[in-house]
Amino acid sequence: MSTAVFAGCEALTVGVGSIGCAAIAGAAGSLVEQGFKCAEAGGAACSVGAFAGSAVTGAIAGALGGRLAPSAGS
Repeated sequence: MSTAVFAGCEALTVGVGSIGCAAIAGAAGSLVEQGFKCAEAGGAACSVGAFAGSAVTGAIAGALGGRLAPSAGS
């Protein structure tokens, strides 16, 4: 999921929004993962707070990964 979202975002922004695209992709991937947790466990895993926290955590991880990736190649 994250890869597809990132690729689509990169295509739309022609590479200009790389860090933002990485954040969006991270959030999307985390939301899908949270959806699976919700389906398995129910209860608190299905709360708005759980999904919001997951999205924020994924966005931060994605943005940091997107920021660090170019420097890893050099």
